[in-house]
Amino acid sequence: MKTRLLLLSLCASLASSVQPVAAQNWAAQVPPYGRPDATIDLRTKEGVQLINGEWRYSDVRILEVDAKGPGPDLKPSGAPVKTYDYAPHAGVVGFDDSKWAILVSTDNA
Repeated sequence: MKTRLLLLSLCASLASSVQPVAAQNWAAQVPPYGRPDATIDLRTKEGVQLINGEWRYSDVRILEVDAKGPGPDLKPSGAPVKTYDYAPHAGVVGFDDSKWAILVSTDNA
C-alpha cells in the first residue's frame, strides 16, 4: 500500500510539472514566408494617418555620470569610475514626449 501511494504521489508531481504542448513559447514557431497581407509606409503622411500616429523629435544629451567599476563579485561594487549616460530615457513606460517637436512627412520616401 505504501509503495502504491508513493508511486501515485510521484506520478502526480511529475504530471503537474509538465507543461502542455499548447503553452509553448510563441517564438519557437516557424515564421511565415511570403508577402504580408498589408503594409503601411510610416515614412509617408498617409501611412501615419492610417494609424492616427505622429513622429516626434528631441535632441539627446550625453551626460558624464558617476558609477562603480566591477568588483571581485563581478557586480558594480568596485572602485568609483566615470562613465556616460544619455537623457532623456524615452523608452520607459509613461514617458511624456508631449513637448517634443512634431515632424511632418515630406513624402520623399
